[in-house]
Amino acid sequence: MLTGILCIIFAILMGVVAIIGLVMLFIYWSEPAKRGVWIIVFAVSLLISLSLFIYAVTRAVRKVQEVGNIISAQVKKDMERKDRDIWHDDRSYLMEGDRNYAQLELLQSYEPDSMKGKVDPEFYTYFGYRDWHRFPVTYPYSIQSTDTYEYGVLYDDSRVVNFKDPNAHDNSESQLFDITRFSFDKNLLLLKIAENRDQAGTTEREKYKYLIYYFVDGKREEFKTEEEMFVRAEKLGFSGRDSLMSLEEYNEFF
Repeated sequence: MLTGILCIIFAILMGVVAIIGLVMLFIYWSEPAKRGVWIIVFAVSLLISLSLFIYAVTRAVRKVQEVGNIISAQVKKDMERKDRDIWHDDRSYLMEGDRNYAQLELLQSYEPDSMKGKVDPEFYTYFGYRDWHRFPVTYPYSIQSTDTYEYGVLYDDSRVVNFKDPNAHDNSESQLFDITRFSFDKNLLLLKIAENRDQAGTTEREKYKYLIYYFVDGKREEFKTEEEMFVRAEKLGFSGRDSLMSLEEYNEFF
């Protein structure tokens, strides 16, 4: 930037010198008595000053273009960053201020003893990017969906380092697919799962199965009806909601 300013100042000076040289050359040329060596001096000075003027202007233009390109690139970068921020579903407010969010406190109370106070806050506050949705349940699990809230996938996020990096979720391990409704507590996840999702929209009616998923070891128990599943869950000391909810309904808790 400083080089460009100096080039502009130098170009102005050379322009002034060129004008003076041109005027003096005209004066001496119009009066034959004054012609002589000074004609050559002023002519040479005019050519040199014009050459330096053109050089300085060219340098100044290049420097201005370089600065313009740098500014343009920075503006573009800032706009891209803002666009990314707009698309990120970042709910950091859940961790800010004095307001108490019951669901957040409940999830934190479900943390394993070995992870108390060690869980990345973004596990609880990052809910996805654009049409990819992410909902935290008992650590380290989340239920994620794409486009709509209709079907979810259970993921183990214990290996995710940066939740805001979509590529980082490649480290997540998928456990169960086509989740339509669920309920959970510290130890158990109760699920309604579509069995024939690929045939949805055909004449075949969508079928479902019901599962109890054990967070501690990934063990699963399958049931034919929702009622049978809840009866079993009660015997296991289940303390979560006594009815299943969709991802869209769960989203309202935050």
